[in-house]
Amino acid sequence: MNLGQPIKKKALHHTLLEKGVSESHLTEMKRTINFNKDLFLFYYEEKEELGIFKHVPLSKIKSLGYRGSSGLSWFGHACCKGYNIDIRRSQKAFHFLEKQGLKEFQSFYNKSPVRLIYFDEDDFYAVNGDGTHRTIWAKITGAPTILAEITIAKKNPLAYEKFKNDFLAAFIFKAFLHIVMKFTPQLVESILLSGICKITDSEKIRWQKNNFIRKGFDLYCMDKTLKDSK
Repeated sequence: MNLGQPIKKKALHHTLLEKGVSESHLTEMKRTINFNKDLFLFYYEEKEELGIFKHVPLSKIKSLGYRGSSGLSWFGHACCKGYNIDIRRSQKAFHFLEKQGLKEFQSFYNKSPVRLIYFDEDDFYAVNGDGTHRTIWAKITGAPTILAEITIAKKNPLAYEKFKNDFLAAFIFKAFLHIVMKFTPQLVESILLSGICKITDSEKIRWQKNNFIRKGFDLYCMDKTLKDSK
């Protein structure tokens, strides 16, 4: 067992099929991208503190929070492609899955609650601290729900108007991406999103002057994920 190497896509795909995960679910996990939830915090306010516990449908969890990479699929995160995903923890989860039945694996990863934040007007949950890897593996294996400790956030309309004005250049870049992707085949779009994801995740690039590109990409990924899920 080499815990220092990313999980190979073919190995993960084969193992998940072998355990009973459907091909259609795997296709969805390869197409569904993550986005950075931080932009929502400019115009959402937390109204209820931690303390609400319930089982949340995995289909309602759209973002991995600060550990997730905008534009990278859930399958890509499971393969450790994200810059902030712990390879050793993912490898341990993968090897544990190889030895367990699917139900046993999902039950094990559902014993302790993850932390989520719920954005009420946009109707989705995001990882809010503890639970990134458990959420990835619950979702990638097709678990219906996950136990969560929830913070509820409410949208502030005035703050949203200020947000749109402050990040006007990012919104323009988002609109540009929508136009480009509208005429782009899905496979090519996936390749482009993966490439932009690697660029925006790069710590070698100084983003101070061109931060609107990163923010615009985040906005595009938010739009795509939330609209595709409706």
